[in-house]
Amino acid sequence: MRTTLLILFALTLTAQRRDLTIESTQKHALVVGNSTYPQFPLRNPTNDASAMNAVLSDLGFQTEAALNVSLRALDAAVSRLVSRVRSGDTVVFYYAGHGMQLEGENYLIPVDFNAKDEADAKYVSYNASRIQDRLERAGARVTVLILDACRNNPYQATRSAAGGLASMGSGKGTLVALATSPGKTADDNPRGENGLFTSHLIEAMRQPNLSLDQVFNRVRERVYTESQGRQIPW
Repeated sequence: MRTTLLILFALTLTAQRRDLTIESTQKHALVVGNSTYPQFPLRNPTNDASAMNAVLSDLGFQTEAALNVSLRALDAAVSRLVSRVRSGDTVVFYYAGHGMQLEGENYLIPVDFNAKDEADAKYVSYNASRIQDRLERAGARVTVLILDACRNNPYQATRSAAGGLASMGSGKGTLVALATSPGKTADDNPRGENGLFTSHLIEAMRQPNLSLDQVFNRVRERVYTESQGRQIPW
């Protein structure tokens, strides 16, 4: 399995689809899974995070799993990850749980989320772009954000809170993967042990000798097929 997946290590990566060989000194990962929302629980995010943590650990990443975290605990976990990053490192941030977009920005929803309106929501959730910015500024050479946070979202603070997540920009050496296309929702797969997107992602990551592009192309094809075209990873 050590030879599995040229993902985020001796991998081929480019934000603009050009080949760029990456030689990384250290590999770090933070995986977050939030399921136990008091009003709107989800079945699979903690399962997803635990499975992703195991796969990344097998691939040689120094991992931390944060399950059912409050906003304060999420912020602390992200800060620990950033503190470990050195110039040239490879970093993965994975999140499964509720998420929402407000004014074109994506927010990850902690289990203690309690917003009275849209303005409040921004301060009691975690901006995904902030994570990306902090990792890039810490000097990571390869940054991958995987957000399985597009699940059917009950937290609509106002009418301007659109469904699904918004598209996110990616700088040099950064890849952002969403479980489904912008503005759409993803399947929590309540009859299975993992969400639809993550189940196929884990399966692809365990296949030997796949580039990063090949992994996500395979996931996109299989999720699209299984969902009968309703979900297209982005």
